Amino acid sequence: MRVALIVIVTLAALLGGLYGVGYFLLPNTLQVSSSVTIERPRATVYALVSHVSLVREWSPYWQRDPEAEYFFSGEDGQVGQTLRWRSTKNSVGNGSLSVLEMVPGERVSGRLELDNRARLETAFLVEAGETGAVATWQVSGNCDPGLVNILCRYANLVLAPAIKNDLDDGLEELKRLAEDLPNVDFGGIELDVVSIPPRRYIFDDIQVSADTARSNPEQFAEALRNAEQSVLGFFAEYQLSPDSPSRVVVTTQDDGEYFKFRVGQFYSGPTPLVLTGVETGETPAGRMARVVYRGPRAGMPQAYEQVDAYLQTRRIERRGDGLPWEVYATQPVPMAATPVSDTPGAASTGADTATITAPPVEATVQVEIFIPVE
Repeated sequence: MRVALIVIVTLAALLGGLYGVGYFLLPNTLQVSSSVTIERPRATVYALVSHVSLVREWSPYWQRDPEAEYFFSGEDGQVGQTLRWRSTKNSVGNGSLSVLEMVPGERVSGRLELDNRARLETAFLVEAGETGAVATWQVSGNCDPGLVNILCRYANLVLAPAIKNDLDDGLEELKRLAEDLPNVDFGGIELDVVSIPPRRYIFDDIQVSADTARSNPEQFAEALRNAEQSVLGFFAEYQLSPDSPSRVVVTTQDDGEYFKFRVGQFYSGPTPLVLTGVETGETPAGRMARVVYRGPRAGMPQAYEQVDAYLQTRRIERRGDGLPWEVYATQPVPMAATPVSDTPGAASTGADTATITAPPVEATVQVEIFIPVE
């Protein structure tokens, strides 16, 4: 009886000591954080952490079990999106990541649930660094009150270093994926994916060498001017009604040596029976990546680089050999009103006509760029 009493008292003292250490010395919260510097623009890194369909690719759980099942819900890239996974491996288990708050370009916050082990708050921060972006992954949680509180505090001693390893592994894979992408900053571009029907237009063909298009923009612009002048002249001569004030430029050939374009104008009503120096066609239809560019015409090659980098980052594939096309809210090459009389192929303005003579390269344009995508 005496021995049993000593054992009971000893156990009580031990449990009391463990309770006291847990309650007074161990924190009630779990806070784990890890950061990595990535040699890519913030926009690239933010795209990879803000779309749960892409988070899977650098998730530490994906690396440990590529055969795990993944399920997506909500609109990708928006608040409410959720990634769930299910694995038979104990190191992965079942879990989910739900996005609850987003600060575009800077922060993504949400809830991370790891099987029945933990329910945690998580955040991804993307900041500008000296040579790229700094990505930080944070995980935090609070122990519930009641009898499980002390057990939770001790469990955190084991859980914290395990989570830290997960964060480190995930960020290293994020760095690898990001640095495999083009080093092009596409932050600020207005891009969405839309489905559109075909539109009819009247056009004139031009063909220029790739070298000319890149090295001699004035000569390229002159070819655009001549084609547009031919189309506008046709509309004026036959008194056709444009379906829109916008002009359209459709790329029909890009073999690396030559570019071939259709420069045209949308129209409504019946197709003209007689076509002199022009042709009719329809714009490409279906699913398109659409971006709005506003700025100098000389900046459009950079805009195309940004669109390409965005599509690669988002894993959006171009459709077959689908080539881009453009719709200009302004003229592809601006007009300067120069009074002339009976100028062949010029657009009629009543008593006078206008020729396209303004310097093209410095001119500001507003254009929608469409790229066919899967």
